[in-house]
Amino acid sequence: MHIHKKLCRCCGKYAFERLSPEAEVDQFFLHYGLQITVTFKTGARRAFLDKLERKWPKSLPALAPSIRRLLKLQAQRKGTARMPYGLCASCSFLAPWPEISNDHLFDYYSYYLSPQYKESRIQSDPSYAAIAPLHGCQQEFLVRRNLHTNYMTTVLDQHVSQKEVSEMRLLDYGGGEGGIQPVLNFAEIHTYDVGECRPSLGIYDVVQCMHVLEHVGNPLATIREAFDCCMIGGLLYVEVPYEFTTVEDCVNGRLPCIDEHINKFSIESVRAMLESLGGNILSVEEGSIEILHLNGSARVVRGLARRI
Repeated sequence: MHIHKKLCRCCGKYAFERLSPEAEVDQFFLHYGLQITVTFKTGARRAFLDKLERKWPKSLPALAPSIRRLLKLQAQRKGTARMPYGLCASCSFLAPWPEISNDHLFDYYSYYLSPQYKESRIQSDPSYAAIAPLHGCQQEFLVRRNLHTNYMTTVLDQHVSQKEVSEMRLLDYGGGEGGIQPVLNFAEIHTYDVGECRPSLGIYDVVQCMHVLEHVGNPLATIREAFDCCMIGGLLYVEVPYEFTTVEDCVNGRLPCIDEHINKFSIESVRAMLESLGGNILSVEEGSIEILHLNGSARVVRGLARRI
């Protein structure tokens, strides 16, 4: 027996509904993100065939070609892990039905994009070898940083007019090593990442939360923590990948694989998430960013809200 509706981890409404059928879980994320290893027990028939092959490795194919074919089929068998998705009937937020623990995810991101991460991912998915050198490289971050600087400069010019820019404080919430912080010589920029001491509350003119919410177990709880760091009148800037397809696809079982982007946001879900904070929403819109390892642009949803 299953629960079929619960609170949405994006908008906070009691409208998050369980979907059927279940979606496939990416094998690399299953092992390193969810920390689940799938093993298979050897059945009696398989054990018997293995024994025959060891005893007559050269003679067996000639004596019994059908047995050899059966051995190949057995060796090629792979398991597929599946997990249910949930879809919010109110804001069109798509995410795994069970909330994934941040404790699981903390282990995963402690070595994210490191040489060990890339080596392990190539072993799991050999096609990743083609993009691994560019994924998370300095050049990729520089391209994204330059574009983000131009965008944020425009945002600040439009929305921060009541204070001397030389006194501004900006917090990069969940920014890791600060790879895509805007280059703002007039602002004091701080970085907070998961696992560090919590940043000071209510002191920042601008808090940006970029490409963080798709990775966390509870995005609404995370964005509330970020919003609390804004001073009264301060700005919260949110940016997430726009990977949501359509509600019709979700309802009809055409679901994406569950991977490190565990949460899939729509424009509606980002707006509903910001509305739940109780601030003044300035904009929610679709945009695009350049991603070198994808050899092109990627869609994003951008949201901007002011704390009142």
